[in-house]
Amino acid sequence: MNKKIVIFIVMFFVVVLVLLASALLMAPRDEKINDDAMAKENILKVSVVEIKPQTIEDIVSVIGVMAPLVTVSETVEQAGRISAVHFDKGDFVKEGDILISIQKDTYGFRREAAKAHYDKAKSDFKRWEQLKSTGSVSEELLDEKETDMLAAKWTYELANLAYEQCEVKSSISGYVQDRFIDKGEYVSPGDTIAEVKDLSSLKVEINIPEKDIFSVKFGEELTFTVDALDDQAFKGAVTFIAPEADRRTNTFKIELEYDNLQGTLKPGVIVRVRLKRKDFKDAIVVPLSALVVEKGYYIAYTAKDGEAVRNVARLVQIVDSQAVIDSGLEVGDKLIVQGQRMVSDGTKVEIVDVENREQQE
Repeated sequence: MNKKIVIFIVMFFVVVLVLLASALLMAPRDEKINDDAMAKENILKVSVVEIKPQTIEDIVSVIGVMAPLVTVSETVEQAGRISAVHFDKGDFVKEGDILISIQKDTYGFRREAAKAHYDKAKSDFKRWEQLKSTGSVSEELLDEKETDMLAAKWTYELANLAYEQCEVKSSISGYVQDRFIDKGEYVSPGDTIAEVKDLSSLKVEINIPEKDIFSVKFGEELTFTVDALDDQAFKGAVTFIAPEADRRTNTFKIELEYDNLQGTLKPGVIVRVRLKRKDFKDAIVVPLSALVVEKGYYIAYTAKDGEAVRNVARLVQIVDSQAVIDSGLEVGDKLIVQGQRMVSDGTKVEIVDVENREQQE
């Protein structure tokens, strides 16, 4: 019985020793596997874009408004009661069309009387001129009669002009924006009866900040788009640049002229004028979203030798969603564009995607 117990005890210790040996042999391998797994978990997967030199235009969009190139307030020259109105709001009128008629009986009488007086003065002058040849009329008397004739002529011409001005005619061809009178009203010289706008040519009025004014040249053709027409593009030439800035806004008024013979655009329409400030040639241009702002600095992270490298980038201009860099990055750098906010200097990284630079623009 004692012999069996001894054998059992010996076998028990042998088994324990075997298990301990196995555990010691397996431990380093498990630790190595765990270390490798942890190391792999600490490598951050990122997407990069290789920086290449490119040319980019710095274009700013300035809000403007369309306006008529020519607007005329039609006014009355002679006083009187309106006998007829020949137009209404929204009508198209041609240059020379009669807008209103003023009662002209009195003006007609004055014209006839002035004409009769002129005819008599003219006849008298001719008669006195014939007598002059006989020597019976002095030179002074003849000059006096000529002066009378000329005065009568001018009186008649003024009376005739007043008679003709009883019909107020349109000064330009265009559309009637407003009508301010009705038949039967009494009008006086200077009263406005209508506002007519020539829509065959329009102008774009914009106000440009001081920093951009030197980018605009007289006669330069600029492109503008209209939101209401699905951003359809049009072109107009610069016809006016204000010589002085508006002191209230510190902006300069600019006008573009647009040929609107087809009637495509209308006054009051809001437009966006594309103004090119500068061309950046062979520049380093990166997506603005790839930069991280840290304490007022723009930080760009690049991937090099499996690690993230922190670079302080200096911006010279932001163009839409792109940033023009003049220091901190070099051509050929692999800029991290996805995952850049999760890395720091020295972070282990793995490049999983090299994005096409053109897709970032």
